[in-house]
Amino acid sequence: MHGKNSFNNLIRNTLYIGLLVLVDIIVLFLLFQSARYLRMHVLPLFYSGFPGEPPFRKLGNAWWLLPIWLFFLSYEGLYSKRFSFWDEVNALWKAVFFSTIGIFVIASLGQLSNIVSRTSIILMGFLALAVLPTARIGAKRLLFRVGRFRRRVLILGAGETGRLI
Repeated sequence: MHGKNSFNNLIRNTLYIGLLVLVDIIVLFLLFQSARYLRMHVLPLFYSGFPGEPPFRKLGNAWWLLPIWLFFLSYEGLYSKRFSFWDEVNALWKAVFFSTIGIFVIASLGQLSNIVSRTSIILMGFLALAVLPTARIGAKRLLFRVGRFRRRVLILGAGETGRLI
């Protein structure tokens, strides 16, 4: 009986992580498209010095951005650990910072400025600071509301604080 329970937990945890990765991929794609739109249509209204060619003319040129973002999200433990609200926001902000810096460094050192818009990379990082935590925490709340991804916890402590939780 114990083996079946642990197998069910393994399936449930794998599904949970897979759904979180899917949410992250969708959000990152939307962030990428938003940054690209801002770069092409909004920023030229304020500064006319931007080149007229669209950044990432083909989305196939941007395939390498996604693994970098997912690596740093994973590195911060966002798929393997459970955090409190502010600890998760902190870890997400660190992942956003390191992903943006990593992509920026690769684009600069690899002399990919004809393929990659560094302005779009920076815009994507700034947008991700607000959008990624909001979307991810909203997705987690939705998954927990469904009820399949709840975990039992043991709260140790006596007194009023233990009863409040």
